[in-house]
Amino acid sequence: MISGTLPYDHIHQAFRLCSTGEDGLNLSYECLTSERARTALKERIAASPEFAKNLQQLETKRQKIMRRWMMMMRQMGLYMMRLTH
Repeated sequence: MISGTLPYDHIHQAFRLCSTGEDGLNLSYECLTSERARTALKERIAASPEFAKNLQQLETKRQKIMRRWMMMMRQMGLYMMRLTH
């Protein structure tokens, strides 16, 4: 093990110990991708239009960032092609 790093089991355990405030739900991958978590998210979206709107805005921001990143990568590729030819 490299000095200063934690084994996967310790990191995994840390996420399992992070409570969401809901009985039995934590921040582990298994819990966040479970049927129970998906159902809780669907219920929250249905109960709170404001929450749903915030999720959509976050997705829109993420899409803008990804489009911008892809454009920069294309430009960098074109620049690199010019340097090599």
